[in-house]
Amino acid sequence: MKNVRESIIRLPKERVLRLHVLTIAILVCVGSIPGLIGMVRASDGTLNPPHSDYVVDTSMPPNGLYEELIVNISVDVTVAGMFVLFVDLYDNTGGFWIDGQWLTPNLPLGVQTIQASFAGFVIRSSGYDGPYQVDIVLLDDMFMLLDAGTHMTGAYNAVDFENPPGYFTPPHSDWGLDSDGDSLFEFMIVDTNLVINASGDYSVQGTLFDNSGMWFIEWQDNISFLSPGPQTVDLAFTGYMIRSSGFDGPYRVELYLYDNFMNLLHNDTYFTNPYLATDFSYPPALFNPPHNDYGLDTNGNGTFEFLVVEASVNVSVDGTYRIEGFAPFGFVQNETFLNAGFHMVELRFYGYEIFNSGMDGPYMIN
Repeated sequence: MKNVRESIIRLPKERVLRLHVLTIAILVCVGSIPGLIGMVRASDGTLNPPHSDYVVDTSMPPNGLYEELIVNISVDVTVAGMFVLFVDLYDNTGGFWIDGQWLTPNLPLGVQTIQASFAGFVIRSSGYDGPYQVDIVLLDDMFMLLDAGTHMTGAYNAVDFENPPGYFTPPHSDWGLDSDGDSLFEFMIVDTNLVINASGDYSVQGTLFDNSGMWFIEWQDNISFLSPGPQTVDLAFTGYMIRSSGFDGPYRVELYLYDNFMNLLHNDTYFTNPYLATDFSYPPALFNPPHNDYGLDTNGNGTFEFLVVEASVNVSVDGTYRIEGFAPFGFVQNETFLNAGFHMVELRFYGYEIFNSGMDGPYMIN
């Protein structure tokens, strides 16, 4: 398993705070809708430290790993009503956000305890050992700030917490699929290896880059129901997309594993075998220059209503295709069904647009 510090996306603290400010602004707007104003009460209170925390192992039988970190937040309520709490979990420096909760409890008068629960696998995946910094923001039912504070948890280790429901277990592998026997690969198949701890729907996503990781080639997604245990999920990257990129391998594949709620569980990086771009199949259609053009006078007045560009196309697979043309004076497209074979597809640029541009030819058409 790769370094777990690289297994989740972490947000800097400043960005999390900006997200909270935006959320509060939205809530204020909602609270201002006529008809809702009469439903709210002027709740009031303050945080009442010290707060506390503990961990729970809910596995049956217990396996010594914690599924949750529970933070007990103490609030002294002086006016009963609904409250809003933002509770954010950070590493022990407060610099890196791990997880967050948004709670809206209705609280009676007196000192009350609200529980914020953080998933153990998220903490484990962060790679950060405790103590963890918990930032707490308390708002009233009109979303006005009442109080804010910080709690430091116990000195847990990241590996004390439960593994995620699923994670990558390299090495992965890849192979070329030649489905029509022409010695060219229609697909590059990447077999990703995983361990699944809980049955469910999972999404394995892969982004294919050149070797440097600078140039995007293609993205693929495989959503599957997976049972507990070792699993292999295939990603099929399109051969002609690789050939058209012009990049030789090995290719860089950025892998991401999500649960059915689109929570990122794990990510990994894999480098394929050293294919050549020319090992892969041709696209189902290619331009076949030279192309052609002529001026079309539709009303016989001696001026051209259209500049017609005939794009020469070689089609190997029947289907609907769209040819687009870009010029300094305009953009046109032609979507049409084409049978396998050679075709001349017209792109008609308006004469008045060329006249208005004031540009004389020859023209470059992309």
